[in-house]
Amino acid sequence: MARLRCIPAATSIGNTFSKNPEADSFCSIKQSDIFGMQLFLRKLVFLSALLMIGCAGCGGIHADSRIIPNIPKNTGFVDQQSYPRVVSAINSARESVQISPQSAKAWGHLAMVFDAHEFSSQAQACYRRAMECDDKDPRWEYLLASSLEQSDPQQAERLYRRQRDHELPGCEPQIRLTELLLAQNRIDEAAGVLEPLLRSMPNNARVQFRWAICCDLRGERAKALDASSKAVSLAPNSPSVRELHTRLLFADGDVDTAQNEMKTLRSLSQRDAGWPDQYLEEVRMMRQDPSWQSTKAQWLSQHGQVLQAIARFETLSEEHPEEWMFAIDLARAQLSIGKKEGAVATITKALATHWEIADLWKLRGSAHLLCESWMQACDDYRQAIDINPSDCAAWSDLAFAQEQRHLTSEAIASLKKALMLDPLYDENRVRLIRLLLEQHDCLGAGDQIEFLEKLTPDHRELKSLRKACLEEASQLLFQ
Repeated sequence: MARLRCIPAATSIGNTFSKNPEADSFCSIKQSDIFGMQLFLRKLVFLSALLMIGCAGCGGIHADSRIIPNIPKNTGFVDQQSYPRVVSAINSARESVQISPQSAKAWGHLAMVFDAHEFSSQAQACYRRAMECDDKDPRWEYLLASSLEQSDPQQAERLYRRQRDHELPGCEPQIRLTELLLAQNRIDEAAGVLEPLLRSMPNNARVQFRWAICCDLRGERAKALDASSKAVSLAPNSPSVRELHTRLLFADGDVDTAQNEMKTLRSLSQRDAGWPDQYLEEVRMMRQDPSWQSTKAQWLSQHGQVLQAIARFETLSEEHPEEWMFAIDLARAQLSIGKKEGAVATITKALATHWEIADLWKLRGSAHLLCESWMQACDDYRQAIDINPSDCAAWSDLAFAQEQRHLTSEAIASLKKALMLDPLYDENRVRLIRLLLEQHDCLGAGDQIEFLEKLTPDHRELKSLRKACLEEASQLLFQ
């Protein structure tokens, strides 16, 4: 740079070279350097532009990938151990987004996977991203609104009302808006949404059903009954439609027709499949996955929501009788709230088709113990042991049932068998010692106490058992 300062400001680099032949050779080298640097800078600018264009074409993959929602860490019921299929499904959908970060379909699928597995905030973020990627596809706005119904009903209402401006086939947005308004007791507004639909879709069962509810809430019984009759004719196998129509018939004093409707209602499946929704169908299918439903029901049961868990387990047991584990889960949930007879009935029903499953026999034995049906409990535990003779817990529980029936010798034999299978289980050994003392078998009890002392020298009951054994031996000596 110091050498260039000798060049007059008014002269060009070329003129300077021609007027200074002594410096021509030196300056010619510097000229090539300058041209080379100019070429290098031009290439650098060109490459930078290409890089910027490339990043724009990729949609900023690195920026987007940092905001792709993942499974929350504190979910409680979804982890790699409890339900790896959920983790796998979410990770697979995230990978699709990372590959195509500008794809509304990829973001929408990830949103639906989150939505199906009850990760609402993550689902809503992904639905919004899908809307940004393709603002001409109204599906994502509709699915976002359905996801917001519980957490933000006002925003859901605004989105449903906006659906009128889109070309979304069907009447799902208006119907869901009606349901949202009815849930808020905004009956007249709901009726205002339904009236145009009645004129354009008079043969839609869902529209007639909601119109019947609106009319009933407004005290217009004749209109309500007329709409419910049309809904029944359009959806004869819907329990919710039949139930509403039956109630309206009773209220109208038409008892005979209402009783006939009641008979029909009892013949239908008590589980209402709901109304078909072509836009929520994929989410609904994922939600109905039996393994996911079972995992969520177990989580509900563990967190004190046992009645909701029982409802899910009952549905799973009815829909998937081939899966005996659902019957076990249902029975355990029933036992946890004291429904002992219900648990026995659940396991008995499952045993009709799964008699070879030892766990079913064992659990029914436990239910019979709680019912204080000692003989039935003994029979169930023996069945479980016949299937799986190495089940230590079954031998131990059988011994307890035999104790209740005062079959002490048999209980001792069962406990000895249990200890052969698991010699480290101290509680069984303590029970055995007490039974041996009841039988005045001080030598046998002493051997077991010695064994217990070797295994657990600081056992809390060791001292009292030794004392009881010495007292029993003393009494026998003085007799």
